[in-house]
Amino acid sequence: MRKLIGIIFFIITFLSLLCAQEADSLIIKKVDSLIQVSRNLTSKNDFEKALEVNAIAENLALEYFGHDSEPYGNACSNHGKILFSNNNFLESENWYLESKSIREGTVGKESSEYLSCLKNLANLYSTIGNYLKAEPLYIEILKIEEIIFGKDHPDYANSLGNLAILYQDMGDLEKPESLFIECKFIVEKALGKDHPDFAKSLNNLANFYNLLGKYDKAEHLLIEAKSIWAKALGKEHPHYAFSLLNLGNLYYRMGIFDKAEPFYLEAK
Repeated sequence: MRKLIGIIFFIITFLSLLCAQEADSLIIKKVDSLIQVSRNLTSKNDFEKALEVNAIAENLALEYFGHDSEPYGNACSNHGKILFSNNNFLESENWYLESKSIREGTVGKESSEYLSCLKNLANLYSTIGNYLKAEPLYIEILKIEEIIFGKDHPDYANSLGNLAILYQDMGDLEKPESLFIECKFIVEKALGKDHPDFAKSLNNLANFYNLLGKYDKAEHLLIEAKSIWAKALGKEHPHYAFSLLNLGNLYYRMGIFDKAEPFYLEAK
């Protein structure tokens, strides 16, 4: 009899846990769904409604999982993105930091979720010109991506490019070139020369050479980037228009105005 009672108790306990897990799974899906709706509203610049929907996700996550939970960390991150998109940078920073702290405790530093927090913060600080805060974040991003993906991964290459652009914006013109070149090499190896991301790496390096007055190097790279974007994305794509604009800027700086004008007109 005791054995039978023990088995029944075990079954009841197991079913209760199973029901609780299924309920948690449903709530997590509901939170994720609300966050996605909020993101769609943000993309339409309906920031007020996006915040209202995200607040429901936040409250659900808090009620069922608590403050130090992954669902709440996700909602905090999205709250920060909404505010950033609406140029509310000060409040955005607070929500990004909150999400970073939560994700560090839940999923750990060597995770895509934590990386996302670092990238959001780094982009925020770069945007507002707080380079001293942005630099260590970009460096930390590279270290984590090296561990997770390795140095041959396109994400690692993209982060190299972001760090190079940061140094360029800071006026430190000694560091960007080697980073841009390493980025270009990795993307070429990982994705090939016909990929739009390879054109992006060429374009970034070219703009740096243009800044230095190395116009011959810049011209070659910009022409190659324009050709890749035209084939990969088409001539109606914004990236192709940017390549035209950059070529126009190059020839303008060189004083070759008759060459610059057609590129400006086509870009327009």
